[in-house]
Amino acid sequence: MATFYRFLTVYGGTKIKFHKSVGRSPRVMAGHDVPPQEFEWCFDELDSDLSNYNVKVYRAPCVDEKWASIDTMISLKKGVDLPDVRTSGSFVAVSSKVKKIILELDSFEHQFVESDFTDKKGAVLNEQQYFRLNVRKFLSFDHYDENFFAPRKSYDVSPKERKMLSAIQNNDFLKNELAKIPLWRIWGQRNIVYFNEELLSLLRSENVSGIQTYSEVARKPGQGVISCG
Repeated sequence: MATFYRFLTVYGGTKIKFHKSVGRSPRVMAGHDVPPQEFEWCFDELDSDLSNYNVKVYRAPCVDEKWASIDTMISLKKGVDLPDVRTSGSFVAVSSKVKKIILELDSFEHQFVESDFTDKKGAVLNEQQYFRLNVRKFLSFDHYDENFFAPRKSYDVSPKERKMLSAIQNNDFLKNELAKIPLWRIWGQRNIVYFNEELLSLLRSENVSGIQTYSEVARKPGQGVISCG
C-alpha cells in the first residue's frame, strides 16, 4: 500500500532555535496586496480525474518575491549546521540540493525564491543558497464521514486534515492517487506540506538533512517528517 508524508509544521527538533522573521507578515500574493485569507480566491481549478472522488485540484498563485525573499533570523547552537529542509509556519525553506531534486521529480510549477538565514547582526549563516518553497498544488476534499474517528497522532490533526483522512480511510484508490503526487497542500490549510514516498526516497538517497521520520513525542534532532499512511 502506497503512503505519503507531511512536514512538521513546527521546526522538527534539529536544535535550531527560531528567533523571528525579519519583515512583515505574508500579505502580498499573486502580485496584489491581499490578506492571507484571500489567497485561495486567486486559485485556478485544474481538470483532474480526482473530481470523481469529490476532490478538486488547484494551482495557487506565485507570491510576491519582495516578501518571500525576506531573510529569516535564527540562532544556531554551537556545532549545529543548517539542515537542508527547515519548516516554519506555512513555509518550507530548502537548500539548493533539495530544489534540484524537486525539479527533477515534479514538473508542477512550484515557486522557489532565494532567501538566506542570518544571525542577530545580519550575517548570513548559510554557505549554500536556500529558497523559500511555495508549493502551488492544492487539493480540496468535499467528502466527510461523520462517523470518522481520526487515529491518534503524535501531532495535532486540523479540521481540514481530518476531512482528508476521512476521504481516504476506506478508499485505497484515492490514497494511492494522492501518494503519486510529489508535493501538495490542502485548500485552506497552507501550513501543511504533503509529499510522496518517491520524493522522500530521493531526498534520503542524496543524504538530505532534516527529514528523519518523527518517531516519538519528545522528538530527536532532525526528525521533521511524519507518515500519513
